[in-house]
Amino acid sequence: MARSALQARRRADNRHEILEAAREILLSEGPAAFTLGAVANRVGVSTPALYHYFANKTELIQALVLEGVSAEADVLVATAERWQGDESELLGAIVRAMYEHYRPNLAAFRLTYMLLQLAPPTRMGVDDAMLERLHPVSKRMFDACEAVLLRGRAAGVIALDVDLRAAVVSAHLAAVGMLTMIALAERHNDPLRQGDELLLRSIAQLLRTGIRRRD
Repeated sequence: MARSALQARRRADNRHEILEAAREILLSEGPAAFTLGAVANRVGVSTPALYHYFANKTELIQALVLEGVSAEADVLVATAERWQGDESELLGAIVRAMYEHYRPNLAAFRLTYMLLQLAPPTRMGVDDAMLERLHPVSKRMFDACEAVLLRGRAAGVIALDVDLRAAVVSAHLAAVGMLTMIALAERHNDPLRQGDELLLRSIAQLLRTGIRRRD
């Protein structure tokens, strides 16, 4: 293997190790404990060494969130691209796919969706630069899902008066809302009374009914 390839691989491995250390600190100790010094200590390098990978902690937290959103996008795009059934049932499948992606690891969900809400924005760096990186990722997953609904509309399954993009976004929001409640309930050791499976089926039914064509 060429020296440049080895260096690139080593750099990627080091970057991954830094991201994992940052994730562990944020999830176990919270934003107040998140400093480049703390990350460096956990990785076992000097703080200046981190600057070869991330200019500051804002850039580091942005990389973590983008990584989480990108993984989620991969799941939803794959769900849409594999879809062969009734197109009106895709929205419920989106909710279930997100649930199955995050439910075994709610820490990943908290980091992607909840941590930025709990920390001061100036610390976490939710700025225009970050949004410019996130928007293409969300567009990729919404485009893939909307394409399935368009196929269903062409087949006469989906109602003509439904805003398909809004329908996809609504399904995504339903999944985020359900996972948020599950994550909060887990914190209090008080599971949701209705049960996960019942909620998933109910949400899927409501979403399907909302977009199906009525003859």
